[in-house]
Amino acid sequence: MKIVSCYIDRAEIKSLVQAGADELYTSAYGLPSFTEDCLRGGKLPAAIRDIHDLGKRALVALNSMYVMGSAAGMRALGDKVFALDAAGADGFIISSPSLLS
Repeated sequence: MKIVSCYIDRAEIKSLVQAGADELYTSAYGLPSFTEDCLRGGKLPAAIRDIHDLGKRALVALNSMYVMGSAAGMRALGDKVFALDAAGADGFIISSPSLLS
């Protein structure tokens, strides 16, 4: 069985892994999200490193049923996703396939 756990603060990561989480995910500020509970201030790359240092996978959630925006806004969103990929995100959880179109 694989346990996937959500976190919203870097301080939670170690205890979630100690409790048995195999993969951890969060949403990131500036990306589509169901709530405002997310890592802010550029903390996600450091959290990804923390998770990898513990030998676990780091995922990022892009959660929104409807994503509306201009072509430039969608390109900016894509740039953020590619930057998180470059920072080491192991995968993305996407709630709406329309985000990929």
